[in-house]
Amino acid sequence: YRSHFSTENLAVYLGDAQTHTAMNDLVIDLPEFSDNNYQKASAQFTVEESGVYYFGWHTDGGTSGRYFIYIDDLAIVKDVDNQPIANPEILVLDKEVAFFANAENAASYLWNFGDGNASDQEVAFHTYDTPGSYDISLTLGSGCVDVVYDMQLDLEWPVYQVTFDVVDEAGSPVHDAQITVDGTQNEPGDYHFELYQGGYLFSVERENHTSVSGNIAVIDDDLIVSVILPYEGDLFTLTFMVFDHYGFEIPDATVTLNEQEYDPGHYVFENLIPGSYDYIVTWLHFEPAEGTVEIVDEDVTVEVFIDLGMGINELSEQLFQAFPNPFSDNLYVKGDLVIDQYRLMDLSGQLVRQKSLETDQREVSINTADLKPGNYILRIYAEGKWYSVPLIRVKR
Repeated sequence: YRSHFSTENLAVYLGDAQTHTAMNDLVIDLPEFSDNNYQKASAQFTVEESGVYYFGWHTDGGTSGRYFIYIDDLAIVKDVDNQPIANPEILVLDKEVAFFANAENAASYLWNFGDGNASDQEVAFHTYDTPGSYDISLTLGSGCVDVVYDMQLDLEWPVYQVTFDVVDEAGSPVHDAQITVDGTQNEPGDYHFELYQGGYLFSVERENHTSVSGNIAVIDDDLIVSVILPYEGDLFTLTFMVFDHYGFEIPDATVTLNEQEYDPGHYVFENLIPGSYDYIVTWLHFEPAEGTVEIVDEDVTVEVFIDLGMGINELSEQLFQAFPNPFSDNLYVKGDLVIDQYRLMDLSGQLVRQKSLETDQREVSINTADLKPGNYILRIYAEGKWYSVPLIRVKR
């Protein structure tokens, strides 16, 4: 184009009809020009549909009389070979994923990661918060046309079991603390979480206790997290009083409190925090007494009775006969089973007679002339089990 004797301007439009009102798409907007030399201008454009299109020219300068604008040559080239193409690749590194466009003839890139995030890089990296199925798109632009590639990404991450082991300062288990991991709060006492690989912030809370928080790293295995929860409130004393079923005090029973066994005769436990305490009280070979004591807001005393007759049942009396009963100077035992050993004790738990038998004996004679009158328990061990028979010693 060129202009003669005037300063002009020129705009080129594209439309789908041969009327000025259909010229809606501006293709070229030329600056002012006034010399008589030819100039060239070019522009890329694209149309959405196949069909017939028209060009229109517009100028705001004076074109009547001696003023002329010359348009001597117009060429339209369909450039299909230079459209952008790509061979997209996705590489899952872990929670982070790499996206490679592998594109040609592209002037711009737009990755849509399917979770509300995007990138305009040819090679992009993105970290996902959760596994799942994501719709991925890559849009390539050439300045003339956009090409879109759609893909699907399926992320599967291994799940690891994370369990918290919460105890107080004395080492006793705490069963009702509330644990939060990265904003997920379990019900009190629920210490189990299923987590993906990564780092997490946790907090452990319980009434009248100092909250504990920290970080854990889940790498490639299940995890147990040990937490000591300091107590802030009042402390209390738990006292056991142990008796036999006749009411006589037993001074040397063994108490196991919350799975921790203490020395025989240790009946007083101080500086305990409120909570539930499981106990087992054992003495000699008698059946243990078990239970649970609840400490709320005061000291607690628990009376425990050891039943010395436990284990004395119809089976014992059917398999073994002790006679005479009551007895005086001598006691005879006869059984259907081979007797490996026997123990004779009074109701205080004191062992007054015992013997292991080396031969296959089903009958035993026991000299009891020096025993005091009273109640006794004969314990018989035969074929891997203990049997108990109650006896009475009388004066001769």
